[in-house]
Parts: sequence; C-alpha cells; structure tokens
Amino acid sequence: MNIRKHPDGTRVASVIPADRIRRWRGFEGRERDVLVATYPKAGSSWLLTLVTELLGQAPSPSIPLDQAVCWWERDCISELESPLEDNAVRVFKTHLPGRYWSKFRGRIIVLIRDPRDTAVSYFHHALSKRCLGFRGTWNEFFNRFVNGEVEGGAWGHHVAESLRFAQRSRTLVASFEDFLCDAADFIDRVATFLQVGYDQEGRSSARARTDFGWMASKSWINVPWCPLTRDGSPHLRRGDAGQWHELMSASQESELALAIATAWATSPSQLRVALNKRLR
Repeated sequence: MNIRKHPDGTRVASVIPADRIRRWRGFEGRERDVLVATYPKAGSSWLLTLVTELLGQAPSPSIPLDQAVCWWERDCISELESPLEDNAVRVFKTHLPGRYWSKFRGRIIVLIRDPRDTAVSYFHHALSKRCLGFRGTWNEFFNRFVNGEVEGGAWGHHVAESLRFAQRSRTLVASFEDFLCDAADFIDRVATFLQVGYDQEGRSSARARTDFGWMASKSWINVPWCPLTRDGSPHLRRGDAGQWHELMSASQESELALAIATAWATSPSQLRVALNKRLR
C-alpha cells in the first residue's frame, strides 16, 4: 500500500508531497471559513455536499465537488491567493489529525463514523484508488487498519486527537450515524452552526440533495478525488450502517475494540466518555 509516514508520525498517501502537509500545519484561515475534518471514509463527501448546499455554493456540472472544496492534502496554500471577497466563505476538507487544524480560526465540523463500518468502507476505497496501490484481501487490509498502517493512521488515535482539539469553540462534533438516525435534525444542527437561515423549501432541498442515491447518481458530486483503478467502485459506494457484518469477523471486531481502548486509555476521562457516547 502506497502510504508514507510523515516525520511527525502522520500517515498520508505517498503521492502527497511532504512539504505540502508541513505548510498546512498551523493554517489559520479566515473566521468565515469552514473546515470539515474527518478520518478517511467517515462521510466527508456527503457532509461537504450538505455544507456547500446550505452556504448557497452547491456543486454543479461546471463546478464539481472536488473543485468547490479545497482539500488540504491535495491543494497548495498558494492557490488560495485568489481575488475572493473578504466575506467569502471558503470550504475546506482534511483527513489530517487535529494538531494540523488546531489554530484554524473558522468553523470546524468534526465528523466521526463507527470504526467497523469505516474499516469496511476503507477496504473498498483502497481497492478502488490507483494512488493507494492496494490489491490485497480483506484480512490483509484489516491488519493494516488496526495497526494504523493506512492513510490517517490508527482510527482510535486519530479520533481521540480530533476530539481533544474539538473542545475549542466554533467546532461541531457529529457522527455519520446521527444523519442516518434523524436527517432533518442533523441538517438543522449544521445550519444553526453555520449561522445560515433557511425556510421549509430550503430544508427540503438540502434533504433531497443529501439523499445518498441522488448524490451517487450525480457525476459532479460522486467525484473520485483521485484516479480510480480500472475496476474500481465509485467513490460513493454505500450510504448505510452495519455493513461491517459482511466482512468483519467476531475476533476482528474484538481486536479492533481492544486497539481503540488502548489508544483512548491515556485520554482524559471526560474525553473517553465523549468518545464512547459516539460509538453507541
């Protein structure tokens, strides 16, 4: 698997230049900026679709999602030197851990997904992306995932760090499962956090445009972000919960739970409670 370990321990795809990662660390941005920070395969494309829709900057055939959003690991800071209005809202995404966005002045949404579903979704993602160069089995991928030998590193460490830095103001923590449980409430929470007003028509539009089937069918939203393999599945493959049962054995589930518990053992007790609530 084409993964490189940055000097500070961060694991990224080998195609990402080391200097690009280094330059983003400590990036402050503007107060009106919005950052979606997630571990890989937590639902970032779906959340970005919602955020851009609520901000009135929804992707379109002429401006697909991967152009409407700045991805820290792909894009250069110098590319932000554009003639934007001072009050323009820029939308960013990153899979980098919390220490990279700890000084960000804008609003941050940290999205978390059940690690079991994350692992299975990540396996299919790894098989489909040419840049990752993975051609192994589920068992081979699981070993890499549980040991943190994938982009994003170990899920437990990444999420614990993200939530530690998310204790600051102007940060919303949510889960993929929150949306599946009550989409209308989730959309309202995000809209309130972004301080955007919208009526019933706007609410209905946001719900329709975040329907998984609708997003998956639109080429300007279901973008690969990096080249697919010849037989790779689309970037948006499944939009449900519980798919981990299809591949993950009981012993693997236990192994993953132990790895996460070990990663969280050194976290403050208050943070451990917050982490465990997210996995209920």
